[in-house]
Amino acid sequence: ESAFAGECLPIEIQLQDANYRATPALAAVSLTLGATNSTNVSVGVFHSDYTCSTSLNATSIPASLTQQKLYFKATSADSLTLSVSGNHNGTSLNDIRSITALNPTN
Repeated sequence: ESAFAGECLPIEIQLQDANYRATPALAAVSLTLGATNSTNVSVGVFHSDYTCSTSLNATSIPASLTQQKLYFKATSADSLTLSVSGNHNGTSLNDIRSITALNPTN
């Protein structure tokens, strides 16, 4: 997946069962967010809004819901790893997505 550096990219985080079906949170699920490049340097910011004006470091999926939508903006052109981690009903949650942030002049 690729996007331009500075572009506000929608991200959907979904709880899934072992068969990859959406499953509701039994209680609110707190999620920690991260975005780093290959040298583990932070290279982007997560946001709660589609204009990417309200930044956040963490979010949650409310009880009885299956997903949370947020947005990501890369701060420089680079290969990035977006990570989400949390805990749901005693099970560790980890998801990693790789994207390439392109220079807007390409």
